[in-house]
Amino acid sequence: MKNNNKLFAEFMGYELRNNLYCFFTPPEFDIWNKHSEEDRKSIESIFYNFEEDELEYHSSWDWLMPVVEKIRTTAGCLINSDSQEKKYAFMLFSLSVTTPIETVYLYVSNYIEWYNSVYKK
Repeated sequence: MKNNNKLFAEFMGYELRNNLYCFFTPPEFDIWNKHSEEDRKSIESIFYNFEEDELEYHSSWDWLMPVVEKIRTTAGCLINSDSQEKKYAFMLFSLSVTTPIETVYLYVSNYIEWYNSVYKK
């Protein structure tokens, strides 16, 4: 199975900086102003930075399901959505709860690749 973890991380809002996928909290949370520079570096290294080989979307339900949820909340509210989007979303959400993680990963990967081809031009 082709590993698209980089694609998943970017879809989830992670940015690649210095070979690390970093997630930055939105400014409205303002948590960084409450910590010293030293604390911020420590917090970021523990919670927000991952090397590409540390991304676990392909093997962990804990990583994969937030991606599925993001797709559900975005695709589910697009009334006039593209028929391809409906197709990919329907295929993903028609899966059984007993579907192996590799299959869900593949369906999510197909959706994100389609999504990026339409919305990230």
